[in-house]
Amino acid sequence: MKTIAGQIKWDFQTNGSLVIRDKNGKEIYSEYLSGHWIKYKHDSKGNQIYYENATGFWAKSEYDSGGNQIYYENSIGAICDNRPKPCQNKVIEIEGVKYKLVRVSREGFLEKTKNKTTGYRDWETDRKSTRLNSSH
Repeated sequence: MKTIAGQIKWDFQTNGSLVIRDKNGKEIYSEYLSGHWIKYKHDSKGNQIYYENATGFWAKSEYDSGGNQIYYENSIGAICDNRPKPCQNKVIEIEGVKYKLVRVSREGFLEKTKNKTTGYRDWETDRKSTRLNSSH
């Protein structure tokens, strides 16, 4: 497969590196005299959501509405998943006391807090934990 520079017969000696930008000015493709190239994709807010290069390495990301990266995965197997989990904000009742799961973390701890707005006891737990520590 020919690179973009190869297809358009780009003269690196005269023009230097090939850089292509989208309508918002974000770089979406770069190619260099060495033959190395990089492709980028961005979401509507300008966050980079995909990267791929000539060596075959790729990475993809997802962002929340605040622009915070909540998911990352790459071609060598690295995954960081901080997307909201379906059990968050779930309210359960144990022995007449209501508990609300407010955050899922990977640290492996349980912590309870009193939420002044809802009156529920809020629990933070790792996603593998299935038991609640009911001691106060």
